Amino acid sequence: MTKENNSSRRKGFVKSFNEFVEETKSELSKVTWLDRKKLFAYFVIVLIITFAITFFVSAIDVVISETFKLLKSTI
Repeated sequence: MTKENNSSRRKGFVKSFNEFVEETKSELSKVTWLDRKKLFAYFVIVLIITFAITFFVSAIDVVISETFKLLKSTI
C-alpha cells in the first residue's frame, strides 16, 4: 500500500465515522423518551423480576444438588 492510498483510506474512514455519528444523533433526537417516574417504575419491575428469577433458579439448583447428594449417599 502506498502512503497516498493509506491516507485516502483513513479520510474515508473518518468521513464514514462522522456520518455515522451524525445519523445516530439524528435518530436519537426522534426517540420519545420516558419520563422519570415511569422509567423508575419500569426499573423497579425489572429488579423484582430479576430477583424472583434468581431466587427460583437458586431454589431449583439447591433441590437438584441435594437430590443428587442423597442419591449418591444411598449408592
